[in-house]
Amino acid sequence: MSSDMPRGAVRVTNLGKHYAILPRPLRRLWHTLLGVPPDASEGFWPVRHINFSLQPGQALGIVGLNGAGKSTLLQLINGALTPTEGRVETAGRVAALLELGAGFNPEFTGRENIHLYAAALGFTRSQILARFEQIVTFSGLRDYIDRPVKTYSSGMLVRLAFSVASALEPDILIIDEALSVGDGDFSRKSFDRIAAIKEQGATIILCSHVLYHIDLFCDHVLWLHEGRVKALGPTAHVLSAYRDFLDQDVVTRDGLTHPDPRTAAPPKSAPAEITSVEVRLDGVSGERLAGRSGVSTLTVDVGYRTRTTLPPPHVAVVLSSVTGRILASHDSQSLAVRPIDGRGRGRLRFVLPSIPLTRGIYRVGVYLLCERARHVYQWIDPVATLELEQTTTHQGYFLLNGHWEVVSSAPDAMAK
Repeated sequence: MSSDMPRGAVRVTNLGKHYAILPRPLRRLWHTLLGVPPDASEGFWPVRHINFSLQPGQALGIVGLNGAGKSTLLQLINGALTPTEGRVETAGRVAALLELGAGFNPEFTGRENIHLYAAALGFTRSQILARFEQIVTFSGLRDYIDRPVKTYSSGMLVRLAFSVASALEPDILIIDEALSVGDGDFSRKSFDRIAAIKEQGATIILCSHVLYHIDLFCDHVLWLHEGRVKALGPTAHVLSAYRDFLDQDVVTRDGLTHPDPRTAAPPKSAPAEITSVEVRLDGVSGERLAGRSGVSTLTVDVGYRTRTTLPPPHVAVVLSSVTGRILASHDSQSLAVRPIDGRGRGRLRFVLPSIPLTRGIYRVGVYLLCERARHVYQWIDPVATLELEQTTTHQGYFLLNGHWEVVSSAPDAMAK
């Protein structure tokens, strides 16, 4: 912790972590006995030359392909790993949700682990007891709180870990993709809790492959590639470059093929689910539809079911390129009323006349989101593929909603 920094601030300077790879046992023994560190060339650096700083209340998203060094960086910031070079400075209480079960003793009960985790963050027994009921209620694990956590499922571990970490008023909250393991109902509550923590002025560091969440919660993004900083800056700028990179990566690996449908099936206890989808182009329904650029009308009917105790969900229609890059979306937040019947069922229709896309193949996806559009209950993407033809020579993805006019020629002042 640095005394010259305000609570919630983070400063990372020339940070690097090196792992030695010594294939010969005698060499490993020699280095161990003499305490001589191996040469930097004998091994690999999962992260190196990392520099950034965060002020209290800022939210940083970390993105990158698998193996880019994201989890290693978060563990260095949290103090779970010791840097080989550089340093990490934090001011205030740091709570982290990293690997499943990290920080928990598997032999201890949930109750005992709550006390253990909170004590490690510097809380007194009375402070822990004052927050205990809130933690247990939020986790939904009251019936299991006195069982050893080694008997918990991965989802239960996430619920307990997040409930503890978020309830202890952290100045800095670090989250590494773990919420993707939780069930839909808990994930919905968790994202609301993250938003509330951010509004209270805490600093958030969020690592996720779900770029929607990065875009929703984060002010800045750090893009890691092969252990180095590829880009660091405002969310809109970095995510745009990262999406371009992902598009190129898909084309390089797979070619311009139709990706397999990506569907998130809700768990049996999901608070909401998609019950039906019908996509039509000029009145014709199907999964592969042909139409005309700037002429055809796209219609998407979506049926859904939700618990009657919850606010009605939102539905979003997403148009993507053949590689999966999101080109445009439209959700139902513009509707003042989204009625559901007594069984929690509803149905909405999205209509896009004169579809403003140029010639090409496009994907249509459907997403069901919570009432604040923070958590995605379920998605089907693609649910249909559009193949559009055009008679004009317009380029790019979109048709510009503009027109040309004839302007009378003004006298040429330079004419002789």
